[in-house]
Amino acid sequence: MNDPSAINESSDPKWLIEIIVKDKGQWRLHACTALQNLSLIEHNKIKLVNEYKIIPSLIEVIKTDKERPRELACGALWSLSTVKQNRKVFIELNVIPTVLDIIKADRGKAAENCWEIIRSFATEDDMPLSLINEYRIIDIIFDSLKNESMSFDLFESIARTVCSFASSNSVKKILFENQRFVNTVLDYSKSGISPKGQEIFCAAFLNISTDESLKPQIMNNTSIIQKITNIISSPKELTPENSILKNCACSILQNLSNQFELKSNKNIFEALFLLMNEGHLNNSSNNIEIMKCEERALSFLFGLCVLEDNKGFLVENEEFMKNLINICKIDNPKTQSQGFAWGILWSISSNENSKHLLIHKYRILELFVEIIPKRRGKHASEYAASTIYNLATIKEDKKIFFETSKFIETLLKPLHSDGEPLEKISETICSTIYALSTEPDNQITLVYDFPSLLPTLAAAYRFADQKTKTKITTIFWILSSEPDNHVPMAVKSVIDTVSEMIYKGDPKIRRYATGIVVHLVKTHEIRGKLVELKILIPLLQVIKTDSSKSRENCCGIICALAFEQTNRVTMVQIYDVINPLVSILYISSPQESTFISATLWGLSFAKHVRHEMIIDFDVVSYLVNIIRNSVVPEALEYAIQTLQNLSVLEDTRVLLVNDKLVVEAVTESILKFINERNEMNILYLESLCGILQNLSITKENRVPMIRDKGILPIIRKILSARHFGEVQSIGCDIIKNLSFAKENRPYIQQDEAIFDLLIRLAKGYDTDSLKEKSFSVLRNFPVKKERKKDLISIFQEREKEKRKDFDNNNNNN
Repeated sequence: MNDPSAINESSDPKWLIEIIVKDKGQWRLHACTALQNLSLIEHNKIKLVNEYKIIPSLIEVIKTDKERPRELACGALWSLSTVKQNRKVFIELNVIPTVLDIIKADRGKAAENCWEIIRSFATEDDMPLSLINEYRIIDIIFDSLKNESMSFDLFESIARTVCSFASSNSVKKILFENQRFVNTVLDYSKSGISPKGQEIFCAAFLNISTDESLKPQIMNNTSIIQKITNIISSPKELTPENSILKNCACSILQNLSNQFELKSNKNIFEALFLLMNEGHLNNSSNNIEIMKCEERALSFLFGLCVLEDNKGFLVENEEFMKNLINICKIDNPKTQSQGFAWGILWSISSNENSKHLLIHKYRILELFVEIIPKRRGKHASEYAASTIYNLATIKEDKKIFFETSKFIETLLKPLHSDGEPLEKISETICSTIYALSTEPDNQITLVYDFPSLLPTLAAAYRFADQKTKTKITTIFWILSSEPDNHVPMAVKSVIDTVSEMIYKGDPKIRRYATGIVVHLVKTHEIRGKLVELKILIPLLQVIKTDSSKSRENCCGIICALAFEQTNRVTMVQIYDVINPLVSILYISSPQESTFISATLWGLSFAKHVRHEMIIDFDVVSYLVNIIRNSVVPEALEYAIQTLQNLSVLEDTRVLLVNDKLVVEAVTESILKFINERNEMNILYLESLCGILQNLSITKENRVPMIRDKGILPIIRKILSARHFGEVQSIGCDIIKNLSFAKENRPYIQQDEAIFDLLIRLAKGYDTDSLKEKSFSVLRNFPVKKERKKDLISIFQEREKEKRKDFDNNNNNN
C-alpha cells in the first residue's frame, strides 16, 4: 500500500500499531485516526489493550509527537480508559504520569483528552485518593485553571474531572477541607469561562454537599451559603443559558437542609422567590430548563414549610402569595410546579394562625372552585383537596363554605366515577364533607340545599377504595343523626348503598352502617319504607354471621321495625325474621336479648302471625326460657307480655296449656314475684296473671288447669296479693272462668282458703269492681251452712249501697 489515505478501521491493528511507532507524517496520522476509531467500538477496547498491546505504542506517539497524532493517541487512550479492566493495565504501565505531563504542557485537544482519562480513573474506589495524595491532582487543577485563554472544551473537561472527584465518597471530606478548592469550585460556578463549565463546577459542589457528615459544616459556613445564594439571584434574569446553573445551586441549598428559617435567611427566600417568579414569567417560553427552575424553587419552599415559622412568614408575604396563587392556576404537564404550589398552600393551611387568612384574604375556596373542574395534575388536585380539608376544620369559618358560589357542587365533582375507580382525592373530599357535617345546622343544609349530595355519595361508594368507603359511611352516619334528614335519606339509592355497606363492608363500615339505620328507624313514618326497600336482608345476614356491636344494632333495628304495625306480617311471612333472632337468643348479650324479646312482642300484636309464631317457629319455648332464666328485666317484661299476646287467640290457647312448660313457667314466676312488692313485679304479675286468665277462657283448658296443672294454690296466692295492682281482680276472673266447668267446682269448693279470700274481698274495702267480681264468683257455688250468714251480710250490704246510689242520683236530678 503506497497511499496512506487508504488506511482505515478495517486495516490490521498490528500493522496500524507498527505504523504509528515506525512512521511519521501522513502514515502516522492516518494510522492514529484508524486506531482511535477502533477504540471507540466497545468490543474492541479490551482486545486492543490485552491482545494487541496498544498502550505502549500510544504512549510513544504522545511523547514524540506534538501535532494531531498526539491528540488522536490521547483520544484513543481516553476511550480505552473507560473500561475498568483496562485501567488496571494503565496503572501497571505507569501511564498516569505521562498523562499528567501532557496536562501540564498542553492546552489543546490532547490536554482535554487527558483530563477525561483522569476523570475515568476518578471513578475507581481508591484512585481519587491516590491521585490527590500521590499525584497532587488538586494543585494541577489549580495551575490549569490559571490559563485564562483556555478553550471552552478544555475548561469543561477540567470541570467534569473535578465533578467526578467530588462524587467519590472517599475524598469528599478532603476536598471540602481544602478551602482553596471549595472557593475555586464556587467561584467558577459563578463566573466560569463557559456556561456549561459553570454548571459542571456547581454540580461538583452539589456532589460534595450530599455527604451527610459535611452538611452541618456547610450550613454553618455563611460565606459558602452566600456564594450559592448569589448564583441563584445574580443575574436576576432567568434564561435558557443560566437556568441549569441556577437550578443546580438551588438543589445544593435544598439538599443541605429543610430547616432554613426564612425570617432569618431572607436572602435565601429572596433568591427562591426570584427564581419562582422569573420561572413563572418565562413559562410561556416553554423551555424545560426554565420550568425546572420554577419547579425546584417551589419544591424547596415546600420542603421549608416543615417549620411552622416559615408557614407564617410565607402567608404574610402578599406578593409571594399572589404569585403562588397564579402558579396554582397553571396546569403544565411538563412540570410539577402547580403540584408544589398547592403543596405549599396545603402546608400553610395546617398552621392554625394561617387558616383564616387563606379563607378570607386569599380566597382559597374560590381558587379551588376555579381549578378542580379543569382536572388539574394529580398532585395539584390532591394537595388542593387536602388544603380545603384543613380549612374545613375551623368551626367559625364553616359557614363560608356554603356561601361560596358552587363550592359544594365543585367539591362533589371528583366523586363522579363514570364507572371507573375514584381518584385518590376522593377520600380527602369525603373527609372535608364530614368535617363540614359535624355542625348540626350544616347537616340539614347539606341534605336539603344540595340534593345531589346523597345520590353522588351513594354512587361513589361502589367505585371507591376502602378508605373512601369508610369516609362515605361516616358521612351518612353523621347526617342520619339529624332527625330532619331521615325522610330524604330513606330513598332507594341511599338505602341500597347502606345495605351494601352492611352486607359487604369491613367491621368498621358495618358498625357505622348499622348505626345509620339505627338513626333512621327512630322516625316512625319511614319504618314501612325501610322494609319495602329490603333493608331486612343485610340485617338478617349480620345476625346470622356476626357477633360484634353490629349484630346488636341489627337486633335493635329489627325491633323498631316490628313496632310498626304495617311491617309485622311482611317481616314474618316474607323475611322470616323470627328464626335468625331466636337462633342467637341463648348466646346473645343482655341488650340483644331485650331487643329480641321486644321484637317478638311487637310481632305478636299481628293477629295473622300469632298462630305461625307458636306452630311454625316454636316461639313459646324461647319465651319460656327467657321467663325462667333471664336476669335482664326488660327482656323478661317483653317475653311475658308476648306470651300474654299469644294467649289471646282461641285456637292457640289449648296448645299453650298442653305445653306443660308454659303454665309451669308462669306459675313459678308468679310465686317468685309475688313475695316482693315493687313496680316491676306488679307489672310482671299483672301480665302473668293475664296469661292464666286468657288460658282459662277456653273451655278445653279449664279442667286441665286445675287437675293437671294444680293451679289452685297459685290462685290462693293471687287472691291474697293485696296492693299488687289488678292482680286480685284478675285472680277473681280466673277462678270464675275455671268455675264454669262443672267438673272443677268440687275441687274449688273444697278449697276453704279460696272461699275465705273471696268472702274477705267481697266484704273488704277495696274497689267496687273487685267486690263485684268476688261476689259474682261466690254466687256460682252452693252455699254452705256456716257461710250463709256471711253471704247474707254481703248481699244486704250491697243492696244498701245500691239503694244509696239510687237515692243520690235522684237527688242530683
